[in-house]
Amino acid sequence: VDAFHFENAINNLLDNAVKYGGQHINIQLIQDNDTFTIEISDNGQSLSKKYKDLIFEKFYRVPKGNTHDVKGFGIGLYYTKTIV
Repeated sequence: VDAFHFENAINNLLDNAVKYGGQHINIQLIQDNDTFTIEISDNGQSLSKKYKDLIFEKFYRVPKGNTHDVKGFGIGLYYTKTIV
C-alpha cells in the first residue's frame, strides 16, 4: 500500500462525508483473515441513481442541493476512485 495515496483516499472520503453527509458519520474497519475493509457511511440525503456514477467523473459536481454552498472542484472522488 502506498501510504501517501492511501491517506489521501481516506481523507477525501471523510471530507465528502463531512461536507455532504449530515450529522452522523460512521467509520468501520472490518478484518477478514488478512484482508481489511474500511466502510465510511453517513446519514446525509441520498443521491438519486443518475448521480451515483457521475460523482466519480473528473470535475463533476451534483447541480443541486448544497454542493454549490461547499467549495470544491469535483476531483476528490475521481482521484479516490483512481487510487483505489
